[in-house]
Amino acid sequence: MNHRAYISGEAAADGLPGARVPVPNSARQAENADLLVSRRGFLSGTLKAGVGLGLAGGALASATQLTACGSDEDEIVPLSVSSDSVTTAEELEEMDSFSSMVTPFATWDLPYGTMLFNNTQDMCVCLVPTDTASPLTNVYTLNPLTGETHRVIRYAMGTDEGFEVYDARGTSRGLIWVEANIFTREWRVYMAPLVDGELTNIQMVDTGDGEWEMPSVAVVADYGFWQVRPRLDGSHTMDDSLLKKAAFGSPMASVAFTSHGRFATPIYPLANQLVITPRRDHNLTHYELTLINGLTNVVEDKLCLQTGMRPVEA
Repeated sequence: MNHRAYISGEAAADGLPGARVPVPNSARQAENADLLVSRRGFLSGTLKAGVGLGLAGGALASATQLTACGSDEDEIVPLSVSSDSVTTAEELEEMDSFSSMVTPFATWDLPYGTMLFNNTQDMCVCLVPTDTASPLTNVYTLNPLTGETHRVIRYAMGTDEGFEVYDARGTSRGLIWVEANIFTREWRVYMAPLVDGELTNIQMVDTGDGEWEMPSVAVVADYGFWQVRPRLDGSHTMDDSLLKKAAFGSPMASVAFTSHGRFATPIYPLANQLVITPRRDHNLTHYELTLINGLTNVVEDKLCLQTGMRPVEA
């Protein structure tokens, strides 16, 4: 399925590279396959909405094997789901057109290859590929109500050391982004508040080397969050995975959550909450879909998954 985003021609005058409408045909896709893989492989921050589960067993079994977290540390209470509550794909009908079910909110014309992220209605963050070897990408903000765009990051903070912007998220309150050196596998996490559309008081809040995977990032209220996971084939495979947090404008980071095993998915932010997928604390064979208050770090809800079920999205 092709996903298209459009932005008004007036917005392009703000500095967003011209009117390149992303409508490639199959032949053009094949012709540029290597370029798309390398470019998108580096800018691999795209997230999807919803919940997906990777199953060791059959797909239908997933509907009856979700479990609730028991009050006892070692207790896992199965949830009972009646067969009347289960809908299989075979029972669904394909729609010829969905135009009667959804209404376009707005259209924008973005450069080909742009990645767009938002978790509030007042601002989106755009990773826009460039036509140069460095910088590989620029970061823009997009007002979805007006279509206005504004470039907030042209060069990475560590450009002179070989770093490029790898991923970014944000709201009208501030931005969090990751810079990576693909040759040394080092990464750095930066945060900054947005004041009148410009980044101010930029702070580097974390760093890591090739022993740690590139962090996923998110913004909730006045805080930036990022996950730190040990590389699967590295020397820290037995170390904890951490959800870290910092306030915009502050260089001080803290640990908001610890998983005694790898998180299964990136962070998924809500207005004042976020969803993570740690291992169950007292039984590492289970993952838990966990809802955390982004302001207080309090776990507000969680759902255990059966052994062999690994979430791929949350």
